[in-house]
Amino acid sequence: MTMDGSPLSTSARKRTVGILQHMKRLSVFVLAAALLAGCGSSSKSSSSTSTSTASSGKKAYVVLITDVGQLNDHGFNQLAYEGLKRAEKDLGVRGDVNVELTVYGPVRPLHSGHYGNWAPNPAMMLARLLASMKDETGRVTIAGFYDDVVPLTAAERRAIAAIPRPDEMLRRELGLGWTEGGGAPLNELIMQPSLNINGLRSADVGERSRNVIPTIATAALDLRLVLGNDPERQVQRVVQHIRRQGYEVLDRAPTMDERRRFARIATVTHAPGYPAERTPLDHPLAQAMAAALRRNGPFVLMPGLGGSLPLHVIHAELGAPSVSLGLWNYDNNQHAEDENVRIGNLMDGIVLIAGVLRGGPADRAGIKPGDILVAVESRDVIDSTSMLNLVAALEPGKPATLKILRNRNEMSVKVSVGKRPKSNRRNDLE
Repeated sequence: MTMDGSPLSTSARKRTVGILQHMKRLSVFVLAAALLAGCGSSSKSSSSTSTSTASSGKKAYVVLITDVGQLNDHGFNQLAYEGLKRAEKDLGVRGDVNVELTVYGPVRPLHSGHYGNWAPNPAMMLARLLASMKDETGRVTIAGFYDDVVPLTAAERRAIAAIPRPDEMLRRELGLGWTEGGGAPLNELIMQPSLNINGLRSADVGERSRNVIPTIATAALDLRLVLGNDPERQVQRVVQHIRRQGYEVLDRAPTMDERRRFARIATVTHAPGYPAERTPLDHPLAQAMAAALRRNGPFVLMPGLGGSLPLHVIHAELGAPSVSLGLWNYDNNQHAEDENVRIGNLMDGIVLIAGVLRGGPADRAGIKPGDILVAVESRDVIDSTSMLNLVAALEPGKPATLKILRNRNEMSVKVSVGKRPKSNRRNDLE
């Protein structure tokens, strides 16, 4: 569909598909270019030979992520910095850990007329348990949930205050008569840890509804983390809260003996999760990114995205800060039905990425914005995962040959791989 809702022509659909594929590969290219620092490199094609020279000793010092974030409702570009965890000038994204919680009733479904008022209903039990975790304003009531939060610095508070507030527009668009947070704006609330219910399941509703007392009830919980929160510690706070409500907490389904012995049983399991990551506002990388975006018009500096990325892992492995550029429309239905991106955002994204990469080590090595990475050392790039693995396998300080597609022509580019910077901190999960 076009911006005005009319159907795309066949030729336009083909162009659009090509653009989408190109942007997907371009995101991969940007990440690869950030990991590869060029020096004394040359570009060769079957039709011509050109040489570009870059200063030696450059490091791969940043990872640029382009497939996250969004354009805000005021039309400005969002710029969020993520990565290095230093002192009190940190900006970044939230971490994340997912928890599954199950409570138990009878071992088989029971007739609600014959056993109602006698057999405990796990759906009701779960509803009460979940309700105990947050107050009427949406603040989490679990003991210690906010204790580890690193307070926002004065610079971070100023950055938040400078962001246009979308709250009123979003309330109208989303049909919300109220919002959580006691009236605090969205831009402030996403800088706090949160507890969300991703889904609930117990028996059936609608046409499949039956007059039964179900056997179990399950909730999928999403814990968003900010600077200072440890995933495992936050999960254990949830577990302790459940215990204080009178539940025996297990990490597996209960046995029959346990069902008979304990009045209330809950099973809690969770994925590993990852902490938040941030890059200081005054970091040279942050300043360079801001200058590059400023050349293309106004933008919004976000002191962290509400969403999450495992950039803690990237920093632990690469010792490099990370930067995210929000390129996509705010109403793109992320993680929901009809997830979308507007063609105009794709076009603007290409311009922004080109501006950001211009003059960088990869650019000086002969890799240009718009190039599509096809192979690394004669091994084909199949997807983003294979690209990361191929790049990670390169030996720092050694030359490497990349095959790229530029203007539909295949070319070989020789680069020297930068040495991985040493991390200045240990993995917080250790």
